[in-house]
Amino acid sequence: MGFITEPGFVQSVKKMLEDDLAVCVAVDLNEYDKKPLWFKLAVRVSRLLTPLL
Repeated sequence: MGFITEPGFVQSVKKMLEDDLAVCVAVDLNEYDKKPLWFKLAVRVSRLLTPLL
């Protein structure tokens, strides 16, 4: 496994992550439980499709 040290790339990824985190909303378990079945299935499928390291 290698590391990326190119400063421009590192800064762009850092900004992307900070921008994503700025608009995140915490969801508690009760709120998730109220979601429709299709949403819960979509969440599970998307987790299966996430590449594993």
